[in-house]
Formats: sequence, structure tokens, C-alpha cells
Amino acid sequence: MFMANHTQSAISRKIFVALAMVILSFLIIFISEKTSFFNLGSSTYSNKPLTTDGFFFDTYVSVTIYDSKDNYSHDLTTTDDIYSLLETCMNMCKDYENIFSRTLETSELYKINHNKDFINGVDTPISNTLADCINKTLEYSAVFGEKYSIMSGSLCDIWDFNNAVIPDDKSIASNCISIDSYDLAVKNNSLKLSFNIADFQFSAEKFGYIDIDNNKTNISLPDPALNLGASAKGYIAEQLREFLIDNGIQDAIIDLGGNIVVIGNKYDDSMYKIGIKKPFSEENQSYAVCQVADMSIVTSGIYERYFEQDGNIYHHIIDCSTGYPADNDILSVTIITDNSLMADCYSTGCLLLGKDNAMNLINDTEGVECIIIDSNYNLLLSDGLTYNNDYIVLK
Repeated sequence: MFMANHTQSAISRKIFVALAMVILSFLIIFISEKTSFFNLGSSTYSNKPLTTDGFFFDTYVSVTIYDSKDNYSHDLTTTDDIYSLLETCMNMCKDYENIFSRTLETSELYKINHNKDFINGVDTPISNTLADCINKTLEYSAVFGEKYSIMSGSLCDIWDFNNAVIPDDKSIASNCISIDSYDLAVKNNSLKLSFNIADFQFSAEKFGYIDIDNNKTNISLPDPALNLGASAKGYIAEQLREFLIDNGIQDAIIDLGGNIVVIGNKYDDSMYKIGIKKPFSEENQSYAVCQVADMSIVTSGIYERYFEQDGNIYHHIIDCSTGYPADNDILSVTIITDNSLMADCYSTGCLLLGKDNAMNLINDTEGVECIIIDSNYNLLLSDGLTYNNDYIVLK
């Protein structure tokens, strides 16, 4: 009996040890594989890019860090540190969406656009962040005149690209007149609208809705609404860049739905290669490739959101001087500069201008370059760009 129990215990111990060895071997293999792929825990980073992504601003966004341990300043010695930065980037995107979104009902911008006091000209307090973005947008967009307006929210709303609906002429005219009639000012983190009667009369006459003899109009104006759709992602990309650099990152790429910011070079010291999409290609085919470091690259194209009707293409880049999508000789504009907000504003604004006016503007603007794909699919480069082994590079 004693022997039987002893033998049974010995067998049990052997089975236990065998199982433990199997489990231990599995864990070693699992941890080794996970460490080599993800570099988790306290392991040091080994030249593998780490990426996080999310969906904000109605688009896919991602941040990828290429730094090796040797490049770190501060104390970023593990991948946990890197992933913490990446997680913070996504949290920042969420916070900024809740400031700049025109459609999210909880956002600061949405609440302002639906604030009757603001619409009626009462000084309206706003956050430092929103004030900063609006001021910079006004500065960069001024060069494009009446074609580009931060007050285009209501005009953009009447264009229904999901259901391919063209607004009627009177709705378009009333929205354009509304844009022309209001002046916007930001002072001491306060936003104020003012109605300009002279601008209103001029615009109403231009669109044929004023009786000059009787000084009367036969059109009602929609409430004005702010729209940061052509600048907010650029502003956010700049904040993400600053955050990563302040935390010791020297090599990274930020992609906010085509608003690209590159920091430094890749870990092997090669420059980043950024593709420019061929307009209307079904498989995201690249039409050209740029090679850059420490730059922002933003592309605006008429192929991004559009519908066709009666042989005409109606796209989402609206000319505020006409109320209709820009109708000229450009399919896409790519801006290369060191400021993503400026690149964002200029990519939209230059598309509104047409290729000759856009190229002249860029060639006269220091520190900004552009690539235009025209309606005949010609690839046009501004003066500061050239080719190097089939890549577009800065001179």
C-alpha cells in the first residue's frame, strides 16, 4: 500500500514536471516571439517601427515612430515608453476632435455655430486652442481672397455628396451672400461676428438679389457657420509633431488622413518616401513619389469626395465666390512646407486658384513648394523642386 502510494506520487510528480516543462517552453517561445515583434515590457527597442492608429475627423489616422534607442533623448528606453507616447497621440486626436468638429454635437465649434448669441454678434468666449487655430487659419487663407472663407460652414452643409444632390441656385446664392456679409474677429479669446451692410449690398447685387432703386433684397440669409475643415487637421498635426519632439522623438511620421508630417529620417537614415495618388485611380495608384525629411506634405484633390451628374463632376472643394465646386484645370495640389497648418490651407486654396495662379503664388512664397496634377494629368513642379532618381525632392 505504501509502495503503491509512493509509486503513484512519483508518477504524478513526473507528469507534473513534464507538464511544467511544456508550459515553460511554450511561455519562453511565446515571450520570445512577442518580444521580437512587439518589443514589450522592459526590452529595449530594436529599430522596428511602432505604430498606432484610430479613426478621428471622419478619417483614418496613424502615428509611426522609427526611433532607435541610440537616438533617444530623455529616458525613452523601452517600448512601453513609446507606446505610451503613441497612446497619448490618439488621446490628443480625440480631444481635438471635440474642439474642431463641425458635426460632433459635443464639440466646441458645433456649439458656437449653434449659439444664437454668437450669431447675433455677441462676444463669445472660446478656448485658447480654438482661438489659435482660427487666427492662423485667417492669416493663411487671406491670400486666397473671396474663394476661401472660414465662414463656409452653411454653404458646405447644403451640398449633399452622399446622396448626390445639387442645391438650387437661390440656396447657393443666399449662402454666398451670407459669407460675404459677415466679418469675424478674434480678440482676447473672444469671438465676434459683425454684419457689414456695404458688403451685403455688394454681394446681393452680384448674385442678382437686390433692387438698387429701392435698396431692398428678396432673399433671406442663412445663419453663418464656421468651418475649419481645410485647416484643423493641419493644426492638430503640428501639435502632435511638437509633442513627439518635446518627448525626445527624432524620427516619426504622422498621417491624419493624407495630412502628412515627417520628423527627421527613418531609422536607417533614409528619407521618407511619400506617394501622391493618381487622381480617380481605383487602387490608390501613386502618380509620383516625394522624398522628404522634416517636412509637412498635404494633398487636396477633387477625387476625394465627389459625384457625377449629367457628365459633370461635383466635388467637395467649394469656391466661396461662386458657391459651386472649383471648376478649373487642377485635379490635385500637394503642398510641401515645414508647417502643416499652412500646407493644409494652401493645398485647398491653391486648388481653388487654378494652376497658373497657384504656381505663381507658390513660386513667390518663400519656404513653400507645390506639385500640381492638372486636368490633362501633367505633373507640374514649383521652382524649388526637382527630380532625383525618379523621386521628387527639394533642391
